[in-house]
Amino acid sequence: MISVKSAFGQASDNNSLFIKLLQESAEKSDSLLQSNFIKTFDLKFDSNERFQYYGSILNQYFLNKGYQITQGKEDADNKLLFNLISFDIKYGEPEKESFFGDLMIKRNMSLKTVQTLNKKDSPLSSITFNAVKEDTLLYDEASEFENSGSFPVRNHLPSAPIFSNLLEPILAVGSIGIVIILFFTVRSN
Repeated sequence: MISVKSAFGQASDNNSLFIKLLQESAEKSDSLLQSNFIKTFDLKFDSNERFQYYGSILNQYFLNKGYQITQGKEDADNKLLFNLISFDIKYGEPEKESFFGDLMIKRNMSLKTVQTLNKKDSPLSSITFNAVKEDTLLYDEASEFENSGSFPVRNHLPSAPIFSNLLEPILAVGSIGIVIILFFTVRSN
C-alpha cells in the first residue's frame, strides 16, 4: 500500500491525480512483465463503464515503455488483465487554517487495482495495488476541480460553513465600532 501526504503545494486536479495513481499501478504490472521477460502481451482493461476512457491511457503507458500490445487477441501467449476494482474521492469538512485565513479542505483519493498476468504454460501471477493520496487544498480550488470537465473522477464537495463566514465581518465591524467609541470616550475626558 502506498500513502502520500502533501499540503499547500501546487494542487493537481482530480483527473491528473487519478492518472498518476493509475500509472503508479501500471508500474507494478511493468515489474511483473519484466520479471517474466515479457515484451508482447494482450492487454485487457476491465473497469466500470465510466472509466473505460482510461484504458487508452494505460495502453499508451505500456507502449511508451517499449511493449508491444496485441488488443483483443484471444490466442495471445501472454495476457495482462488490468482490473480497476475501486476508486474513491472523499473530502473532509472545510475548515479555516487561522481565524481570518482561507477556507481549506482535505482531499483523500484512493485506488485499488488487481493485475493478473496469464502466461502460456505457467500459473497465473497476480498483483494487488492499493494507493491513497491525501492533500489539503483551498476550498475554492477544490470546487474548481469538481466543477471542471466531465471526467468520472468527481465527488460531492461539502458546503462551506456559514457561521464562520459571517463571524469574521461581524468581528471586524464590531472591533472598529469599539475603537471609535473608545476614541471618543477617551477624547472627551
